Amino acid sequence: MATAAGACSLRHPVAPLFARRESSFYYRHQHKSRGLPTLKRRIRASASDEAEDGDLQAKVQQADWRAFRARLLQKTASLDAAAAAVSAESGTPELWAHSITQPEPGCLLIANPTAFLSRQQYFHQAVIFLFAHSNEGSAGLILNRPTEYNLGQLAGFEELLPDFASCPLYMGGDVGANALHVVHGVHGLEDSMQVIPGVYMGGIKSMKASVQRGESKPDDYRWFVRYAGWGPGQLEREIAMGVWSFCLFISKLWC
Repeated sequence: MATAAGACSLRHPVAPLFARRESSFYYRHQHKSRGLPTLKRRIRASASDEAEDGDLQAKVQQADWRAFRARLLQKTASLDAAAAAVSAESGTPELWAHSITQPEPGCLLIANPTAFLSRQQYFHQAVIFLFAHSNEGSAGLILNRPTEYNLGQLAGFEELLPDFASCPLYMGGDVGANALHVVHGVHGLEDSMQVIPGVYMGGIKSMKASVQRGESKPDDYRWFVRYAGWGPGQLEREIAMGVWSFCLFISKLWC
């Protein structure tokens, strides 16, 4: 956790508490996470409902989430068709796009546009990257909730400056007030975890050197405050209720 001075001392695998609406559990995964130090400017919520677990809120920029979702679905459909054509010709499956019949790590969850109209509005028309899913529960990051803040406004991450100072912060969900996640498509970073082929999380200790060597760029990385979490069987129940739909993942979103 962050010290009083804002320095971050977390450099070990964590078992974050995933809790949302009806249950909670500890889900142990391999991703090396960092505690979220004190913000140089306090983040405050702009949604009418406050996050249920929260002392840290995000002021979300105004954006056309419906258009974002439409573009994503259009791209998903075209890539799915392209993948099917390539697979038919080559006899080998495409690694960057595939159809799925149930949620799995690396898929995208898309909120029903009629859901979250009065409560938990940060999930309204949300598109979520699911990075963990098992019989112990699920966790993901909201892709389309940018905040008005950037990484340079966090105390305790000075080792990433100035290279990553202008990287925007996204509100990843409503769980984990001290959770900061990074998702990217950069292969070979020390301490990073592969979610699916071509998509990784973590690697904070080595990403600055990667940028300085010209092997990657700061905008290759996307940073998230908090995450969305579901207890055992909770996501499946919400899908059955029509709260979420899911689709193939497009790793080119990170390229």
